[in-house]
Amino acid sequence: MLINLILFLTGWLSVIIHHDLNRQNHFSKQSAKQLLVRINNEPTLKNGLVRFTAVVEHTVFDKDIHQTTGSLLVAIKDTLATTLSYGDKLLIPATYTTVDTPLNPAEFNYKQYLANQNIYQQAFLFPSQYKITGRGTGNPIIAYSLQFRQRLVNKLKRNMHDTTAIAVASTLILGYKANLSQEVLQAYSKTGTIHILSVSGGHVAIIYLLLNLIFSFLQRYRRGRMVKALLIILLIWAYVLLTGLSPAACRAAFMISFVIIGTTYSRYINILNILAVSACFMVLYNPFLLVDVGFQLSYLAVAGMVVLQPIVYNLINVNNKWGDKFWVACSVSIAAQVITFPLSALYFHQFPIYFLISNLFILIPAEVILCTGALYLAIPQIPYISSSLAWVLESSILLMDKVLTAIEHAPFASVSKIWLNTVEYVLLSFLIICVFYFLFSKKKRVLGVGLVATLVLSLSVSIKRVKEIQKDSITF
Repeated sequence: MLINLILFLTGWLSVIIHHDLNRQNHFSKQSAKQLLVRINNEPTLKNGLVRFTAVVEHTVFDKDIHQTTGSLLVAIKDTLATTLSYGDKLLIPATYTTVDTPLNPAEFNYKQYLANQNIYQQAFLFPSQYKITGRGTGNPIIAYSLQFRQRLVNKLKRNMHDTTAIAVASTLILGYKANLSQEVLQAYSKTGTIHILSVSGGHVAIIYLLLNLIFSFLQRYRRGRMVKALLIILLIWAYVLLTGLSPAACRAAFMISFVIIGTTYSRYINILNILAVSACFMVLYNPFLLVDVGFQLSYLAVAGMVVLQPIVYNLINVNNKWGDKFWVACSVSIAAQVITFPLSALYFHQFPIYFLISNLFILIPAEVILCTGALYLAIPQIPYISSSLAWVLESSILLMDKVLTAIEHAPFASVSKIWLNTVEYVLLSFLIICVFYFLFSKKKRVLGVGLVATLVLSLSVSIKRVKEIQKDSITF
C-alpha cells in the first residue's frame, strides 16, 4: 500500500511539475510587447498557412527582457515563411489569444487537444509581423534527423510520380504526414487500417527483422551477440527518431529493446511486464502522454493482442497448417479491434465493418512497401535499379489504395454516428472484459456480472436518448 501511494504521489507531482501554467515565469503571466520564440517542431504548409509550435524563451517590454517558459501555436500567412525550420528564432508581437472552446455539441475539442500538449495560446501573423533573429538553434540531433528525413522525402519524389503514392510512402515509411490528403485519411479510417499510416509496432518489428537478418553473421563471433544487439537497438532508435518519436513508435522501440536485451542474455521475457515498463518510462518523461489518443490505442491494442488473442484463437480448432496460420492472423486482428472498439467509438464515433478483410489484405502490401522503401532509401541513386524499386513501391501503394477505396465504398462499410460518453465507454469496456473472461474461465457468475453491465449500459443510453428528444437547440 505504501509503495502504491508513493507511486501515485510521484505521478501526481510529475504532472504538476510538467504543467507549464503552474510556473511563475510562464509568458502569459508577464507583461510584454514582443516575444522571442524558438520553433520546436517542423513547420507545415497547409491552405496557405505555415503552422508550427514555438517555445517562448523571452518576453520584451520596451528595454526589459525577461526569461520565460511556455509554448505557443503560431500560424503565419506568408509564402516566404516556408523557409522557416526547426530551431529558428523569431521576434513576434505579443498579440496572442487563447484557443476557442467547441461551439457545437460533440465537436472536436481543439482547445483540450492543445492543452494536452501544454499549449494554451495561439498567434496569427502576417508577413511584416515577424523577424528572424537566429537560425538552427535547436537540438542538433533532432535538427539533423528532420533535415535527413526531408532529404529522404525528396528522394521519394525523384523517382515516384503519383502525389498520393508519394504522400502515403512518406507517411508510412518516414512518418512525414504533411502531404497526406483528407480523402486518403478517410479511406484508411473507414476501413479500420488507419494504424498503418502511423509508424508503430508493425513498422518497427519489420525493421527489426530486416536488421536481424542483416547482422546475423555476427552470431559466429565470441562477442557477436552483444555487438549485434547493440547495433540493432541503436539503429531502431535512430529510425524512431527519424520518424518523429511518436508514442506508438517509442513504445515499440522500448519493447523490442527489452526483448533484444532479454534474448541476448537468455532471460525470461514477459511481454506484459515489458509493456508496463515502457509505459512507465514514457509517462515519467511526459505524463500528458496518458491522454494522447495514439498512446492509449497503441498500448491497449498490444495488451489486447497479448491477453485476448489466445482466447479468440482457441475458439476454433484448425487442423490445416496454412489454415491455422490464416486463423492466427485473423485472431490477432479481432483481438486488437475488439479491445480498442470502445476507445475508437468514444473518439472517432465509427466502427469499420470490414476491418478483418482490410487488415488481412494490407499485411502483404505493407511489408512490400516497407521493405522496398527501406531498400530504395538506403542505397544511393543507381540507374534502372532505383527507378525499378520506386516503381514497385509506387505500384504497391496505388494497388493498396485502390482496394481500400473499394472497401470504403462497399455497402455498409462502416457504422457511423456512434456517440458514447465516458460512463458508457467504461461500461462497454467492462462488458467486453467480462465476455472474454467468461470465454476463458467458463464461470457463470462472470456472465451474470456482464449481463448487469449490459443492463446499466442500455439504461444509460435510453436515458440519454430521452433527454435528447426532450431538448430543443439550434446548432451552427
